[in-house]
Amino acid sequence: MPDPVTVETAEPGALARWKVNYLRHGLTRYDELLDGLYGSTGRAAAEELLRRKVYAAIAEAYPDLARECERQLRERECGPPRT
Repeated sequence: MPDPVTVETAEPGALARWKVNYLRHGLTRYDELLDGLYGSTGRAAAEELLRRKVYAAIAEAYPDLARECERQLRERECGPPRT
């Protein structure tokens, strides 16, 4: 069985992804706010706006994570890159 990945052994891209995901879900009410929009008129537009604002706030507070925020937002809006 391979050793578990740690902060020291993680690839830089994976570490940035983990950080952004933690900030987005762990330090905000992101999921709770999205759940509160369920079935609401204009939910899709509100969800997109909320997502953009959260990523922008993370990128502003942590400039070293801005590229990962942009990547995640682009992937959510356009789908994963085709190989």
